[in-house]
Amino acid sequence: KRLSRMSLLLLDELEADAITVTTPLIFAVLIASLLMFNMGYNISVMNAPEPFVFPGHSTLSWSMAVAAFCVGGPFGATLAGGWADDRGRRGALLLTTWLFIIGGLIQALAPTLTVVIAARAVIGVASGASTVLVPIYLGELAPPNMRGVIGTMTQFACVIGILFADVVGFYLANASRWRYMFLL
Repeated sequence: KRLSRMSLLLLDELEADAITVTTPLIFAVLIASLLMFNMGYNISVMNAPEPFVFPGHSTLSWSMAVAAFCVGGPFGATLAGGWADDRGRRGALLLTTWLFIIGGLIQALAPTLTVVIAARAVIGVASGASTVLVPIYLGELAPPNMRGVIGTMTQFACVIGILFADVVGFYLANASRWRYMFLL
């Protein structure tokens, strides 16, 4: 059977779409999405262990620990564009990853709530940077026929991170294991 010119063009386009999903693409999308997962996790991680983290803290000091994340966020979002221009997208994502790691370690090993507040600010910077860098990276990485699917990974990873923090809280939010929540 003879195919029309339009049918041939459609078949060519479908064949091109089939080869756009590669293993390196999937790996890069998943790795970049982990930053947004980490942001979501750190949004919610402070909820469950509140009574166990340095018992006897005031409502004001706990509020400052939670809010420090929000204070760091705009700084990270503002700095992220410069990092992406100076270091490239991957380099900026790597820097953001290190900020998450350093902030998490400081938070988990904190001897006082004041140190937790400082660590939350560092994590906030990393989270703010992630909200800028990850969508840019995924948008540039995604083939045109997959931009919608890959673009939604930003929000999906964030809400899964929030859910994960709440689920982990059931097991780790107690007097002896709350620091492990901050290490994840």
